[in-house]
Amino acid sequence: MRIIFWTLLICLTTAALDVSAVPQSSEPSVLRDEARITKQFQERVKAYVQLQKQLEHMLPALKQTRDEGEIHEHQLALRKLVADARRHAHRGDIFTKDISRYYRAVTTDVLHSAAAPVVEKTIKEREAARPIEVRVNIVFPDDVPVQTTPPLFLMRFPVLSMELSYRFVGRSLVLLDNKTNLIVDFIPDILP
Repeated sequence: MRIIFWTLLICLTTAALDVSAVPQSSEPSVLRDEARITKQFQERVKAYVQLQKQLEHMLPALKQTRDEGEIHEHQLALRKLVADARRHAHRGDIFTKDISRYYRAVTTDVLHSAAAPVVEKTIKEREAARPIEVRVNIVFPDDVPVQTTPPLFLMRFPVLSMELSYRFVGRSLVLLDNKTNLIVDFIPDILP
């Protein structure tokens, strides 16, 4: 019993030291305002998802099918509706200045943590073989494998609904619509 207690105490002390060794973000005030910024971000994401769902209800219901052609047609029709509805969308509609500063601060913290080498290696290994244009409201190429976001970022970034996902594309952080494969918004040059 004593061995377990001391082992646990040593592990907790080591973990505390590891956390205290992480350098503070260059924008600590942004991190202190996390609740407000996260709420603002979640409201913008919710508005986007509601728009997507409203537009999808305009389409004939997709019956349960394994026919890839039918699924793809439905995706293309929804993609067109969303792109048309957001034809005036631009960078910063969801990732506002405050929200972008927050994500940059979190990214800096992650990239200065003890896990940084592993995170950077994961991002580099999963980069697309060819450059991908990153703009709001364009289609993420269907023929490019979608990179998963390293778990350390997912633990720190606000949680997304299943309709959206985070992706690193080049040096940018992209908010991707999983149903339409459209780039909803992005933060350029977030990675060094």
